[in-house]
Amino acid sequence: MSDICCLYGEPDLLANIFLNLGVFDLLSVELVSKDWRNFVMEEGIWRRKLKHKEKTSNWKFTLQQHDCSSLDPLAAKKLYFHVSSVIISNTLGMYKENSTLVLEQEQNTKQSSSLSKFQKEGEMEKTKKSEEDLFFEKKYKTHETMFKSMPKTIVFYNEQSQYLMSKLMVFGATSFPILETKSGAIVMAGSYYGKGRVVVLPHETILANTRLMQGAADWASGSHVSSVETCNIAADPTSKAWSRDGWVYIQVGKRTLPFNDIQFVKRQNILTSKPSVYITRSHYDDNADNLLTYVRNGGGLIIGGHAWFWASQNPMTSLLLNHTGNKFLSNFGIAFSDQWIDHNDAKFPIETTKIPSMKASYYFVAQQRSIGLNCQHQDEDLYHELHLFKDELEIKGEFEDIIQLNKKAQLYNQ
Repeated sequence: MSDICCLYGEPDLLANIFLNLGVFDLLSVELVSKDWRNFVMEEGIWRRKLKHKEKTSNWKFTLQQHDCSSLDPLAAKKLYFHVSSVIISNTLGMYKENSTLVLEQEQNTKQSSSLSKFQKEGEMEKTKKSEEDLFFEKKYKTHETMFKSMPKTIVFYNEQSQYLMSKLMVFGATSFPILETKSGAIVMAGSYYGKGRVVVLPHETILANTRLMQGAADWASGSHVSSVETCNIAADPTSKAWSRDGWVYIQVGKRTLPFNDIQFVKRQNILTSKPSVYITRSHYDDNADNLLTYVRNGGGLIIGGHAWFWASQNPMTSLLLNHTGNKFLSNFGIAFSDQWIDHNDAKFPIETTKIPSMKASYYFVAQQRSIGLNCQHQDEDLYHELHLFKDELEIKGEFEDIIQLNKKAQLYNQ
């Protein structure tokens, strides 16, 4: 206590010092002594750090999905830790190699042993761990959970039905690519939203893939058990399909779902039923608010669909603002695009052990451009609506951050 007695006479000075520390430095402060730990808690340092982050562009929308008004010290600490581990930071270590932007973590860590590397470093050099380590550790653990029971490759192509998948757009601060084709098209994406998690697939037919869906459900549930039981997974019995009379409601058959004993729960009942994981399709937007609330409260959502056909029927119309699925999916920083994946690309086996680079995230690319770095997205044309409809999109909270990043980037091009 004597070491900080003089600073207690100026509590704001000590608080300001702690407020400017990183996550792991502040954790180290709490370990110094009981007095310091009590000071951090009594002064609400973690809650005040959250308050400061509410004003930053990349944390603002994410924190709006949590009730931060009455958090106790431990809850504030837990939330700060969580968001730090899932949000794309603007301070990720990078360097240029032959005019190509390289992420240090992705370059230095072999993906096959990345998780064991993080665990080893975490045990031996905890004081050196950073928020960047926290982010990439979560990223690798996510991939391991989803594909622990999968073969090394998977093919999203059915010779009989020959369905066409939409390329997925990933543009949110907490969204990320999970699988990509040989050409770089994203065919599986995930996101954190409030207390919950979301997995998006580029066609509803893929929802019948049992092994893939089990892994997706295990992660989306957020459960600490090795595998979520099917009795805790529910499916939407309703969807829409195109007919000569336009889009009409249809009943979803159990043969199109991954598990035989899955229960059906209508969207309007999801908040009372509260399944661990909910499977639905993107072709209608009824009760979309229920889906958002369900995920925000901690539910796991898996959704399949596409938008290329809708886009062909609605030219010159914003896909992000008007497509039934994208109306609510955009809140998660993910959307179906108007472009489909070529059959030749779809036929090529996708490596489930390969974790897509952060450079596949348009948010990451926009973030680098906003500070003057020359960074190109591999599928740039996919995101043309973010420029074409920027005024209409910017007034919606889920797009405000990405539109502002694009505007900052344009200043460097003038």
